[in-house]
Amino acid sequence: MNAPESFRTLRLLLVDDHPIVRAGLMSILSADPRMQVVGAARSGAEAVALSGALRPDLVVLDLRLPDGAGIGRIVEIKAAAPGCRVTILTSFVDAKEVFAALEAGVDGYLLKESDEEALKAALLAIAHGEQVLHPQILRLVMGQGGGALPVAGTMMHLTEAERRILHLVSDGQTNKEIAALVGLSEKTVRNQMTQVLRKLGVERRSQAVAVYVRNG
Repeated sequence: MNAPESFRTLRLLLVDDHPIVRAGLMSILSADPRMQVVGAARSGAEAVALSGALRPDLVVLDLRLPDGAGIGRIVEIKAAAPGCRVTILTSFVDAKEVFAALEAGVDGYLLKESDEEALKAALLAIAHGEQVLHPQILRLVMGQGGGALPVAGTMMHLTEAERRILHLVSDGQTNKEIAALVGLSEKTVRNQMTQVLRKLGVERRSQAVAVYVRNG
């Protein structure tokens, strides 16, 4: 029998061409008993190969790699390791890259300026099915009304509780953080967010935020 999701160690593959960055991330993340770094790659091609061989739960992917933009590897990684989730971890904020990554199905978009605890919380949330965007990335998405993201629906069918959840998501809060703020269990928040996505006719949190912005 598989261990309950909350007790599983998160298996991570790190992808960054800078040795110091890889070593720093490995040191920070390996020190957390909830996480295990199972491999590290220096290029997009190596990331795809190791994803297929190691089957990590989450790939932490830099954008600027020696063999091209990491964005082009998102689909390849997910094909090589079905069920694996992928998050961008970068120092750069470029609108075209952000929306290209979102359209490619990235599960998170984080910045290297994040502090250690925020980074670990984000990675755990992404691994548990949330789409997490750094607040700066989220503001970019909101500022462009979702850009090229396919969005649909209106908020008229949302309950007050669901609207509040969506408002907190638009502030960049994870399900765990929202649960603490509204006094609900994390599971209840997750279920309410699922209902929000269903009612809005979208699949991802970033798309729901875009609907939120477009509806004022």
